[in-house]
Amino acid sequence: CGLVMVALVALLWVSALASETKQQPATPLIVNQPLANQSLVNHGRRQFQLTSLQPNSCYEARISYLGYVPVAWQLSWQCTSSQQQRRLRDTAKLMFCCDANALPETSSCSVLEITGDYIADPVSGKEPRLLQFDLILEPTTLNLTHNTWLMIVALAIALAAALLLVVPIMQRLIDDAIRASAMDQRRRQD
Repeated sequence: CGLVMVALVALLWVSALASETKQQPATPLIVNQPLANQSLVNHGRRQFQLTSLQPNSCYEARISYLGYVPVAWQLSWQCTSSQQQRRLRDTAKLMFCCDANALPETSSCSVLEITGDYIADPVSGKEPRLLQFDLILEPTTLNLTHNTWLMIVALAIALAAALLLVVPIMQRLIDDAIRASAMDQRRRQD
């Protein structure tokens, strides 16, 4: 009876583990439509089917996560081992361009695979069951997203406006200082 119970518990544990690690179908990832509050089982992987890609266009796939949670994220293509990602403090991104068939040039498919491995915390030693992240796919021009270009243009306009306001004020202050100096010199001469 005890042996049957142990076998039953082992069978339930193996089936639970298998269902947890079973690959889910690829989640659609549409250009400019963020997927917020995504989760991934620790040491697991998820796949995202990139949709609405345009031929001969460039994109940036980016995951953002809590920077204080020590996780090693990996973005890669499902069908190749090509990994051209960049890591920042709380972001990992993969930049790519599409060919005339709207497929990534560095891959023969458009399925992005994300893996996450929690790096053990020496203080608590606890591992989270689920890793949280946000994912977005944005078009790029000259390796910058369109939102970045909007910020650059806004900054340039603000800088130009500041210069247009500051230069006349500074010129007036300089002219006033020169006049005051000239008047001061005349008083000394008189």
